[in-house]
Amino acid sequence: MIINESFARLHWPGEDPLGKQLRVGEPSGPLREIVGIIKDSVDFASMKEEPMLYTPFQETESMRLVIHTSIDPSGMIQTLRQEVSLLDENLPMRIMTMNELISSSIWRERLGVTLISILGGLGLLLTAVGIYGVTAYIVAQRTHEFGVRLALGAQAGDILKLIMRQGIKLTVIGTIIGLAVALAGMRLLASFLYGVSTTDPMIFTAASIYLIGVALFACFLPALRATKIDPMALLRRE
Repeated sequence: MIINESFARLHWPGEDPLGKQLRVGEPSGPLREIVGIIKDSVDFASMKEEPMLYTPFQETESMRLVIHTSIDPSGMIQTLRQEVSLLDENLPMRIMTMNELISSSIWRERLGVTLISILGGLGLLLTAVGIYGVTAYIVAQRTHEFGVRLALGAQAGDILKLIMRQGIKLTVIGTIIGLAVALAGMRLLASFLYGVSTTDPMIFTAASIYLIGVALFACFLPALRATKIDPMALLRRE
């Protein structure tokens, strides 16, 4: 039989496994001699490089053929069926394109990522609504203060800067805390990722910028409303 590099490292670390014998399957099965080592490949089921061994196809009940074509694979299906039928009309066949095979083997991972993305989107929406609500409440509570500031000569831009500065401060603090929690929890998502690091700096940077942008927009609307306060009418009412 032939084994891959992961299988060799698992069972014979630091040794040359060529020529060694191994019994596979039933305890009473024949000993198989290792005659070759191949590079690791990604397993469709786990999307990871798993320890693998390969036996002669004559000893298996079924086999898979991978056929490479320079044209659209779907256009080759009928031709392949005809060619196989010439060998054996009763031979059962299941023909799939590589994209279909990959999609069917990782549907659980895709479902998990989709659910996580939906929950993340809902979390972002709730974050924006929460920031807007808190900021609007704070602005409403400080309406008299803003009116006095405007009456004493403050400009609308000054009020806008004051509210936005406070909103930015809270947003940055929340983003830092969120990044720390995300880094601690990324291990739970590692099984859903392939070819992407759980600590990819580009992903964390893009997410932080996006969240800060959403938070600033949520702060801007109440701040803009505060700049339209009529100080004279407010003071007369008070």
